[in-house]
Amino acid sequence: MKKVRILFRYLCIFVLLSMMSCQNDAPLEELGKDIELEPTYKVSVIYTQEIQANSKLDEKMRNLIPIRQNQIGKNVYNETYNFTIDTSAAKFIENTENNSHSYTLAISRDTDIGSTIENIVFSYDALNDNYTASLVTYLFTAAQKQEYLSFGYVSTPYDLQYEFVDVAWSDDFEKSVTPCTVTYTEFHQPQGSDDSFLYSVDGIVQNICLHENDDNPCYSYTVIEIYCPDGGSASTTHSTADNSTQNTDSSDSTSGGGSSSTDDSLDGGDSDENIVTSIISREENIQKSILDCINGISDFNTTDATTIDAAIFNQTNFDLNVWIALNDYLQDNGCSEASQEQVIEEILEEFDNLIFKDESFTNNPCLNSVYNEMGKASKFNTYLKNFESQFSVAHLRFSTSTSLDDEVNAVTSAPQNYLIKITFNLNNLDRPKLAIARTFMHEIIHAEIFRKLLSVAQHPSIQLTQNQVIQLRNDYPGLYDYYTRWKWNVPHGQEPSDAQHEAMAQHYRDIIIQALREYDNNMQTDEVYEALSWTGLKATVAWQNLSPTERANIDQTISNFYQNNPNCQ
Repeated sequence: MKKVRILFRYLCIFVLLSMMSCQNDAPLEELGKDIELEPTYKVSVIYTQEIQANSKLDEKMRNLIPIRQNQIGKNVYNETYNFTIDTSAAKFIENTENNSHSYTLAISRDTDIGSTIENIVFSYDALNDNYTASLVTYLFTAAQKQEYLSFGYVSTPYDLQYEFVDVAWSDDFEKSVTPCTVTYTEFHQPQGSDDSFLYSVDGIVQNICLHENDDNPCYSYTVIEIYCPDGGSASTTHSTADNSTQNTDSSDSTSGGGSSSTDDSLDGGDSDENIVTSIISREENIQKSILDCINGISDFNTTDATTIDAAIFNQTNFDLNVWIALNDYLQDNGCSEASQEQVIEEILEEFDNLIFKDESFTNNPCLNSVYNEMGKASKFNTYLKNFESQFSVAHLRFSTSTSLDDEVNAVTSAPQNYLIKITFNLNNLDRPKLAIARTFMHEIIHAEIFRKLLSVAQHPSIQLTQNQVIQLRNDYPGLYDYYTRWKWNVPHGQEPSDAQHEAMAQHYRDIIIQALREYDNNMQTDEVYEALSWTGLKATVAWQNLSPTERANIDQTISNFYQNNPNCQ
């Protein structure tokens, strides 16, 4: 039987919106030995000069028959496969324990491939002292691609395609049409740790491994195993949503990188191929080129003081063609100071006027319609405009999830890299529209409080440390009081509570009530608006201070409202 094992590894540098640390993970015991045997890799980005300096890689690229160029330039076109290799940048992955390494480059085609990301991987074959080539295709949806570009990972299952480019291998594998089974397992490794932790198998998360903030990234790598019956084809498509058979034979050897083969691998015998790669998109390539120009890394200009925060790139809504146009403009003008300032102005203009809505949000009729109808509520718009202004310290993203707790209607995440994310529970939309509108207003108040925290934090992210809260003392003494009182100095006899909810119950319910009236054109009674404003705030002191009769009346009013009005979804 033929078996091809591929090891993917990349550095999670874009993890922005998360709350738990890698250190909380526990390795899967039965995979412990395999995890400990995984070699150590170093991932870096290299550019054209370094790529050109490798003569064997240059030869391999020229031998992809036929190629229109005799040497590596900015792009290399392969007529047989009808793609162009972008050689302006590559992910270089090296095994620190031996000489195995690989180069991963982005490729493009004349035809539109939508949200798909295609890479070509050149893996060093130490036995033959040359490189083998293969294509790896990530069949992302638009939402998945945006998630990858923003955060460096994809949290939902996707299709993956793998194909050898080498003629000798391709000729042999095309003789058989026996399908292959593909299984991939993703591991996370905290920085400074020798332990790896299981994250997911075939896209199904096994252990949550999120990160406190972008200053504490972790390494992630995925072991992709392509299992082909005798004579099977190594050109295959794998849906990560499938429950493919997983081969767990611990006796299979791995070289930890590069490519190895035996003489019988092409005549029906077993083969064990290890390829190390790190996903790279054309958007990343082009954005890196722009950043290198503006921030003084490129060969053009290393003395100017013009800079831009790389985090902004992940929070703009430019498509690939716009990034290409901006990069071409810089290159055509020699990366001059004037061209840098022009590009920065265009990027910041886009960045300053964006409130982000994920595809899953805009495609949901309930959420999108309520969001648009909230335009009638001046209170909601006032808060929303705080994130639209070019002077805003924060930006807002509306998203969805199906994995929030059943009792949670939505959650607002603390700012990470200037971005505050409101995530709605798609399982809790079987409520009247006015109740959904209340959730919008409740969460936008959370976002506004976080925005105020961010304005005094002097940091792009909020971890709600005591030092950050102390900075509220002069500008927002009320919030400072609630945070110090309910986070660190809980009054005697009181249970710890959410500081924002305590503040909201005391000082923001009138704002919620006004917004609901504006949204609903005063179609309900005052009692309904008042009752709905308490939703989500029943663990507060303000709620407990109501009499039992008052609380019972509010609960009954909410129940009657739900029974007498149609659900949003």
